Amino acid sequence: MKTKNKNTFSAKESKRLKRLLARNATEKPTKAVKSRPQDRSQALAARSRARLSYSRFRAQNEFLYSHSSSEANDFFSEDSFREYHAVYEKIADKWPQKPINHTLTSETSGRLVVADIGCGSRAQLRDAFPSHFVHSFDLVADSPHVTAADMCSLPLDADSCDVAVFCLSLMATNLAHALSEANRVLKAGARLIIVEVASRFQPITEQQFARQMTQHFGFKLREQRHLSSDNFFVFFEFQKTAKCSQSLPQITLKSCAFKKR
Repeated sequence: MKTKNKNTFSAKESKRLKRLLARNATEKPTKAVKSRPQDRSQALAARSRARLSYSRFRAQNEFLYSHSSSEANDFFSEDSFREYHAVYEKIADKWPQKPINHTLTSETSGRLVVADIGCGSRAQLRDAFPSHFVHSFDLVADSPHVTAADMCSLPLDADSCDVAVFCLSLMATNLAHALSEANRVLKAGARLIIVEVASRFQPITEQQFARQMTQHFGFKLREQRHLSSDNFFVFFEFQKTAKCSQSLPQITLKSCAFKKR
């Protein structure tokens, strides 16, 4: 008997979320009352726009965690993708730790071929490490240096990359396929870097995840650590030692929900 993935929406729930996003897209911020001072009216209008943008961001974020990568690829337009990342980047700018800074190091020797899978609206890894050749992928190409692609079907040859990176991008419900695709594009002995929110490792623990990567996905754990004393982000470095198993387990991580405002 198959167990339902708690992160997967039913068809009815999916339609509800899409209706919410469509309705929010047509809503206008509440108009300022003319009798109020202009500066106060502008402040109220700005808060109204911010609340509306954040509301849509939460719904879009929920969609990403509850659908497959192909469904997300079909759903997000250039405008909705850009809107989502505008809010996300404002939130990320307030984090004391910048996870992207921990994916590669400047001490890495040689010119590496890197696959940055789920890079966001900007090719930050490419900009931070210009000495390497970085392929930057996400749902929408919102930058000339980003290629639009489904993370489970990358436009790369097999055994072509030295490093693959998932930095806060393991969001879709078909994570096993994304990890299998990373194995496909990596050379033998190449590295897989994963940085994620530590609280997402439920019900599967960090240790269980690492074991599954070894047993089923052809990777050996080289390093695992938390990026700060508050244990908010967890860092994994794996090395490719074999190809994936033909039968892959379903991997489910807890959704990372943002609070209502």
